[in-house]
Amino acid sequence: MATAKIQAPEVEFRPGLILGQPEPPTVPDTHVRTDVGCFLRIRNSPVPFATELFKLPVKLIDLIQDLGASYAGPDQQGRIVVVQAHNPRLKRTVKRLERNHVGQIDTPVDHALVIGPAPVASAAEQHAFIKDLALRYGGAVSVPDDDGSVTLGFTDMDRAATARKELVEHIPGTVSGPCRGAAVLHSPYAIQELLLDGLPGSEEDGEHVSYVIRHRQLDEWTEDAFSGEYRTRQPALARQFFLNGGKTLHVVDLLFHVPPFDPSSLAEDEDPESVAEAREDAATLAFYSWALERSDDYGRGSINQYAFPELWLEHPHLAPTLWGMAASFCKRTGNRFFVADSAPPWSLLVESERKRQATLGHVAPSELTPLRLVGDWYRSSRWSTPRFQGVPNSVTLTIDAMYEAARQLSRSELDLSCLGVYSPWLVNERGLVVPPCGAVAGIYSRNDWENAPVGVMKPPANEVVKGVADLAVRVDEFPENLLQRANVNTLQSRAGRGVLVWGARTQCEDPNWQFINVRRLMGYIGKQLERESQWAVFEPNTESLRSRVRQDIEFFLTDLWELGALDGATPETAFRVICSEKNNSSDVVDAGMLVADIWVRPVQTNEFVHLQLAQGDASEL
Repeated sequence: MATAKIQAPEVEFRPGLILGQPEPPTVPDTHVRTDVGCFLRIRNSPVPFATELFKLPVKLIDLIQDLGASYAGPDQQGRIVVVQAHNPRLKRTVKRLERNHVGQIDTPVDHALVIGPAPVASAAEQHAFIKDLALRYGGAVSVPDDDGSVTLGFTDMDRAATARKELVEHIPGTVSGPCRGAAVLHSPYAIQELLLDGLPGSEEDGEHVSYVIRHRQLDEWTEDAFSGEYRTRQPALARQFFLNGGKTLHVVDLLFHVPPFDPSSLAEDEDPESVAEAREDAATLAFYSWALERSDDYGRGSINQYAFPELWLEHPHLAPTLWGMAASFCKRTGNRFFVADSAPPWSLLVESERKRQATLGHVAPSELTPLRLVGDWYRSSRWSTPRFQGVPNSVTLTIDAMYEAARQLSRSELDLSCLGVYSPWLVNERGLVVPPCGAVAGIYSRNDWENAPVGVMKPPANEVVKGVADLAVRVDEFPENLLQRANVNTLQSRAGRGVLVWGARTQCEDPNWQFINVRRLMGYIGKQLERESQWAVFEPNTESLRSRVRQDIEFFLTDLWELGALDGATPETAFRVICSEKNNSSDVVDAGMLVADIWVRPVQTNEFVHLQLAQGDASEL
C-alpha cells in the first residue's frame, strides 16, 4: 500500500527569463482528491412555483428542432424525452446536446416504440390515437420515417410498457419495441417535493414542501454556464475560484416554497407571523442539511470544500446554526472542510434586508438594527452599549457569530475543527462586493497542487488572492486584532504583493486542531488509508492479514514522513501503528472487524517569525 514518490519537475532557469511556479505534477487516481469545491445556495420563494416558469429554454427548443428531433416534457421529475426515427441520428443529436451543456442525459434508453405505417384508410385515425397516447403518458412522437413508421418515446420503461399494451390492442401487428430509440434529458429546473417533519403549524406527519434544484459541475471557467446570471454573485464567485487555482467546482442552487398554513388552527397565544417565520427557518435548516447529504450524489464523494456564499445575505439570523451544521457534517464525513464568510459590510446587509422586507411591508431604515437583521443570537446590549468604540458593525457581527457558534456546540460531542472563517469581503475587478469563500476555496486547491503530492500539509496562507481589486472593508489594527483573537482568518492588503490570505486557523479551541492544515492532513490520511485498505475486506482475519495491514499503513506513513508531512527525527517518533492481538481480541474478530490504531504527529504551523538583532562581535555569541 506504499505510495510512489512523485518528484516535482525541475524548474528550468535561463538567463533573462523569470519563471513562475512549475506545473504541478499530475496526481494519480489512487490519491484522494483535495481540490473539489461546492458552493451551496438555498433561498426561499415567497410565492408558489408556476409550472410554466420551468418550461424548456428557448435555446434548447431551437436546438432540438434544428436537429429534426421531437421532444416532450418536462414531467413531474423534470425529465424530457427526445426521439428520432433513426437511432444513429439520435446519437448524433445527443452529442450536439452534450456539447451545448443541457444537463444530464440518459442515452440511448430502451423507452421507445416503433409503430409501422398504417393503411391509407386508417392513417388519420392511427395518428390521432398515437398523439393522444403520447399526451397521456408524457411521450414524444418522431417525424414519420421514409416508409411512414414513427417512433414513440417515453421517460421510463414502465410508461413504455403500458403504452405498448394499448398500442397492440388498438393497432395489432405494427408495434415493435421497446427499443433504444429515445434519449432522456434531466431538466435543470424541475418542481419537486420533500416531506419535512416537525414543521411548525403542520400536521403530525409533516408537510410536503416544493422546491427547485439546479446542479452545475464546472472544470473550468465558462461564461456560458452562467448565462443570464451576470447580475448575481454566483458567476463572480465561480470565476474567482478558478482564477485562484480551483480545479473542479459544483454549484448547487435550491429554491423552495413553504405552503401556507391555517392560522385558525393555532392557539390563542401563538402569533401567525412568528409561526410563518419559524416555518421558513425550519425548512431552511432542513434543506441545508438535506442538500449537504445529497452532495455526494453530484460529486460522487469527491467534494471536500464547502461554502455557503449567500448565507449572510439570505439567512443571517441562521449563520451560527448553519456553521455548526456544516462543520459537523464535514467532521463526520471525513476529509472535508467548510470555508465560511464573515459578516458583509453593514450597508450590504441593510440593502439585502430591505429587499426582503419589500414583499412583507415597508421597514424604516432606523428599524434595521442588528437585532432585526440577524435575530436573537445577536446580543442587543452590545449594540446599545458597544463594548468597543470605533469597531465596524461587520466585525462585531462576525465576532458574535463566532461566540454563538461555539456556544451552541460547547455541550455536544461535535467541534468546529472543520470550520474556517475568512474576513473581510472583497471587491472584484468589476466593482462587485463578493464574499471571500470563492477565492479562498480556489487557493486551497492551488496550494494543494503546487505542493503535491501531499499539499494539504502546507497551510493555505500567505497566498496572493487573484482577481481582486480591493478589500470591501478596511479595518484598523485594533479591530483586526479582535478578529484574530476570535480565530478569524483575515485578508490583508500588502504593498507590492496585493491582497493576501493572512491566517490558517480553525474555530476549534483545542490546540491540537487549531490549524487548518493539520485538520485537512488528518482527514486526507484517513481517507487515503480507507481507500487503500479496501483489499483487506472479506479476507481471513488472521495474524498474517493484520501484519500485512500494519506494514502497508507503515509504508504509507513513512512516505508522508519523508515528504515532510509528519514531524519527528525518525519514523518511530513520527507515527505509531498497532494492529495485532492487543487491539483485535477474539470478541473483535468474532464481530467481523479488524482494528488498526494509528497515532501520527503532524508538522505544526509556524505563525510567527522571531528575529533577534544584536550589535557587537559575532564571535562572542
